[in-house]
Amino acid sequence: MTLMKLLAIDLGASSGRVMQAIYNGHSIQLSEVHRFKNEPMNVNDGLYWNILHLFGEIKIGIKKASAEGIPIRSISVDTWVWTMPT
Repeated sequence: MTLMKLLAIDLGASSGRVMQAIYNGHSIQLSEVHRFKNEPMNVNDGLYWNILHLFGEIKIGIKKASAEGIPIRSISVDTWVWTMPT
């Protein structure tokens, strides 16, 4: 069987990471490919994610995962959000 690679991008409150799972037909090997900080920015009296920074870090993680030569079959994104009660 051909190896199958899947990526999971996890964006948390203070950090993000790109994880990869490689399936060989019998077992799954899970590893962290790239980890980065998520530092929100103050804009108009509110905190917002720096989406350009996060996108750049995600692309770095995808490039690192692509370096092994195993084609990436799927990419998923999971985010965390907290809303201040009003």
